[in-house]
Amino acid sequence: MPNTIRYFRDALTIDQTLISTLNAFGGDTLVLGARELALVSLSPNFNYIIAADHLTASAAIVLAGQDGNPSLSVTVLESRIDGALNLTCAGMPGEKGADGEPGESGITDNPEGGRPIVLPGGAGGPGENGEAGAPGGNLTISYTSAGVTPVGSSPGGRGGAGGAGGPGGAGRPAGKRGAPGRPGMNGATGLVNIRKVASAEVWSLLDARSAREWAEYRAEVAGYLLRKYDCESQLAALGETQGALILNPADPDAATIQSRIANRQIPSGLPRDLDIALLSRS
Repeated sequence: MPNTIRYFRDALTIDQTLISTLNAFGGDTLVLGARELALVSLSPNFNYIIAADHLTASAAIVLAGQDGNPSLSVTVLESRIDGALNLTCAGMPGEKGADGEPGESGITDNPEGGRPIVLPGGAGGPGENGEAGAPGGNLTISYTSAGVTPVGSSPGGRGGAGGAGGPGGAGRPAGKRGAPGRPGMNGATGLVNIRKVASAEVWSLLDARSAREWAEYRAEVAGYLLRKYDCESQLAALGETQGALILNPADPDAATIQSRIANRQIPSGLPRDLDIALLSRS
């Protein structure tokens, strides 16, 4: 049964190297999230939900379904997209029909010796019909802003070629070649939904568990940045809490850290400008 594998980082590059480390099997869904995400390549063996504050696309990606995952599903949820995001999620092509069997030979040995006995050759068997192509996949892209409008397509898989008719058997006359099989039907076009949305809606298609786990990760990053105390880290921590609370408004750690930053407090809740005197016993 297909599984869902979730993987969140502050910065992430999606390519074959990353995908191979996730120990996924054909048909599994990979949920990949990051603040900064570079999309380099994908494998057609898996389905994807890709979410980020900022996605950089480097090249068009063309996928065709494979055994175990004939019709892919790819969902991309991004606040900002740089580069030309262009995805194709084609259905798996149909298998070629099997070729027909050769006709039986009409030439047999003469039991009395001498020349072989030559009879009419048998007709070749008919080729099998090609299999239908799989439907195109489901492609969803939701984004808040993009320098170049994202594009995508989801064509059905091409139908498999018909098998060749089997050759006629040797003889006099030679057997007729079998009829070729018919090509399979092309798969139906899949669903493509590309839309520009408000920033508060961009990750709304994430399932509840993925949203919760990514929010928890972002709150952890915010907590780390809060403890660095420099101005740049405080602003980055604030951004992480804002992202976490969009994903899960009930995340307690993100809410607490956001409050600490707004009120100029250290992680324990004390004012940042409070001097604590250490009194020694006289």
